[in-house]
Amino acid sequence: MQRDLIDAICIRDEAQLEITSTEEPEFLNRLASAEIQNSLIREDTERLSSKVQQLEADLSQVFAMNSAIQARYRESESEVKMLQTELSGMHEKLRAEQQEKKESHEEKLFQEHVGEEQSGALAKRNAALQSDNILLQEQLSDLRKRLESQARQQVEHSGVSESLCDHRRSSELARRFDDLYNDSVLQLLDWLDQLDSLAEWTEDDLNEIALEIFKECDAVAVKYVERQVLDVAGFLGCKAIKSHGVRDAVCKAVSLVLGESKDNRVIDISPMKQEVLRFISAQYTRFYNETVEDHVTPFVLDCLDFLLDVKCQITPFCFEWDAGVQFQGEKHKRYHASSSSGTRVKKYVWPAFVDGSVYSVLCKGLVVT
Repeated sequence: MQRDLIDAICIRDEAQLEITSTEEPEFLNRLASAEIQNSLIREDTERLSSKVQQLEADLSQVFAMNSAIQARYRESESEVKMLQTELSGMHEKLRAEQQEKKESHEEKLFQEHVGEEQSGALAKRNAALQSDNILLQEQLSDLRKRLESQARQQVEHSGVSESLCDHRRSSELARRFDDLYNDSVLQLLDWLDQLDSLAEWTEDDLNEIALEIFKECDAVAVKYVERQVLDVAGFLGCKAIKSHGVRDAVCKAVSLVLGESKDNRVIDISPMKQEVLRFISAQYTRFYNETVEDHVTPFVLDCLDFLLDVKCQITPFCFEWDAGVQFQGEKHKRYHASSSSGTRVKKYVWPAFVDGSVYSVLCKGLVVT
């Protein structure tokens, strides 16, 4: 049986050898064909690789050229902007020159057209100004003569009596001081009470505003008259102004001349008014504006007008407004908000007006006790 198996295997191997020997030529042919195709593929691959390398080199060159072109474009763009700026400047300069020439030409034509008429008007205006200047010089000279005359009389005789023109009499000043409160102050307080910005302010606060404005007007008037005294003393050559006698004589001269007539007073009140308004603006910034200034200004002018008549006097009139003193019926009257049993003055609503020469109370002070 083993023998039969071995024989079968041998027969199978021989059959396979026959098949193999029969197919070998065909296989070799196919192998040769595949080698030829592979060789062709390698050649094509090498050609394509060479072309790819050439294309990459060409592309790098193109990129380099593009970068150079862009750089040149940017340079050209910058040059164009510079040229445009320069051209715009030249156009502006040209327009300015043309406008200047045009204006110069128009001005020349205008001068030629109205030259004679304008010259005549200017000549008339100049003549009028010269006439006004001469008149002012005459008035100044007259004022200086009057000041000199009064001062020398005071220095030599020391006996010139005070002018008692109506608006400067003690009784008239007392009446005007009462009117200043009853009219100007109350009118100002009524208007301030209507301001929305002062809605939280009490009646005492509003009274304090009016009193502070009056105090500032008093300080400004004193300073102005003092300056006039020094100016007149310098003009008269009174170097010893600190001497009481000479100073008193000069003060009397200034009082008699500058305050001799309310209507003819030789005083410019505008600088004093502006100084007081600046004080009010700084003191009450919270509510101060042009409308407030328009309503406060009349009160300021009334105060200054009265105070100048008070300060341009030989009689030493003064005001009392310091709180903390004993209540005196002959010098004080109680404000409606006061305690009727109070004996000390807590604050002044309106000051007392006093003749300091004999300490006579001309107007009682309105106080809170």
